[in-house]
Amino acid sequence: SKIFNKPIRLEVTWDADLIDMVRCKYVIKAYKEYKILQNVKDRSKQLIQGLEGIRNLKNLRNAGLLVAFDLDSEILRDKFVNELYKNNMIVNPTKNNTVRLRPPLSVSSKEIALAINIISSSIFRIL
Repeated sequence: SKIFNKPIRLEVTWDADLIDMVRCKYVIKAYKEYKILQNVKDRSKQLIQGLEGIRNLKNLRNAGLLVAFDLDSEILRDKFVNELYKNNMIVNPTKNNTVRLRPPLSVSSKEIALAINIISSSIFRIL
């Protein structure tokens, strides 16, 4: 195709080259070999079930391992996020009172259990 002969292609989103195409082949192979999509299903179910048992987390929602929930206020959310940081857990505070989690797709069951424990103990400490 002529697109590969032009120095500037369609746009940044499509700005790949032959190396990226070859790399993609191996990424897809790894997804299949390590059952990454099944891991996402299993770990997101584990994470959601664990978070459902924690009081004061509101409006729990997810799309796979992209998980978000709200707290009652921005001040409470910020205290919670700071407590998580103290316990070596990084989250993304978004909007007014939302916390977003985005673990890697290869996250383990043990890591999810640890995250749930840190979240639970952190919310307990700030309330």
